[in-house]
Amino acid sequence: MSFVSVTSDNARELLQRLAPALQDGKLAEAAEHLRTHWTNAQLITLLQHDQSDIRKVAALALGLTADRQAIAPLALALHDGDPLVVKLAVDS
Repeated sequence: MSFVSVTSDNARELLQRLAPALQDGKLAEAAEHLRTHWTNAQLITLLQHDQSDIRKVAALALGLTADRQAIAPLALALHDGDPLVVKLAVDS
């Protein structure tokens, strides 16, 4: 496993890497990438990223990982300014 540090570049890379799998409905592929490259703590950090697209992917990703430690951060995301982030947090 090679976990990445949380930077803006890596956050954009996460978005670019997961978008095709998510658009094609390949949730298992997306979840596997998350398990092998990202920790839940890193994904939780991304819920506070400046870019709403990254916050959306982080909320969705946390739902795929089904980690109970993400419940409180996802609850905070319910107050996000982007309605889609809020919806993804609810669905997660």
